Amino acid sequence: MSESMDVEQGGARRGHSTREKEARRSRVRPASEDEEETAKPEDTFTAPEGWWKTFVWKEGRACEVFSQNDWWQANVRRFENSKILVRYVGGTAEDDEWISIDSQRLRPPKLPAGNEEYQIGNMVKVLFDDGQWYHGILTEYDEAAGQFTIQFDDGDEQKILLPDPDVRRVAPAEDLLEAAQRMRKAVEAALDDYANRRELGSTWLNNLRSVVKTMWSAFERRIKSGKIEHSMEDGVQRELLAQLESKYVGPDLIDVRDWRRLAAPLLAAPPAAPCPDASAPSGPAAADAAAASVASGASARAAP
Repeated sequence: MSESMDVEQGGARRGHSTREKEARRSRVRPASEDEEETAKPEDTFTAPEGWWKTFVWKEGRACEVFSQNDWWQANVRRFENSKILVRYVGGTAEDDEWISIDSQRLRPPKLPAGNEEYQIGNMVKVLFDDGQWYHGILTEYDEAAGQFTIQFDDGDEQKILLPDPDVRRVAPAEDLLEAAQRMRKAVEAALDDYANRRELGSTWLNNLRSVVKTMWSAFERRIKSGKIEHSMEDGVQRELLAQLESKYVGPDLIDVRDWRRLAAPLLAAPPAAPCPDASAPSGPAAADAAAASVASGASARAAP
């Protein structure tokens, strides 16, 4: 790649020299408990009141977090129970922290951070015309031009329009392994509950546990070797459930309707507006709606 920052879109990338991988660490650390009460922004940007009620809390979404007397760029890793797990831009899992979405330490990006698919701080890999994937991070976004700046691991930069068929979002392998392990525990707990409610024997349950163990071992090997189709945490979890569905659902294991009810909570996506809504279904109605959603997409997610 030349030193210039030409705009590229579609097609194969230009050749690239061998890259020396260098870990990029964040200069931030999670705030102390006292900082939650005392932190005050020093710039003039003020988030709209109640902004967090309509903000789309999904994996990779950019936000800003107040820590060590300054605002820092971060991205959402997970959303659970009105809290988000954030990853600071350039940081590692050691710096991740859980923050309530209504915390004063949290605000939306001061400037536009990207589009629906890509945001500043997202890790990506780019396919060059030597057939190799090279990793980098999205560091800037030009809203007027619709262009992102990718900073590669060796410091080179390139402007690009996204989405692009030769660019994919990625998450570190350790994050994907963690996501797979969380899903394994959730599935095993759901199966235990299902077996207890149905008063099924230990032989039946042990057979399913054996399927889970074998599948997870193979899946983790694929993650570690980089031979996995999905490169984000949510995609890994959905692929795992699709594979389990293809093996579990049948007359000798789990009825398809029971499976859909069992899997629906595991696939439930965080709401766009995580605040109470009197018009939204709750209780059994919500479970039925989630099950219907799983049913409608079951064939699309089924593993070959």
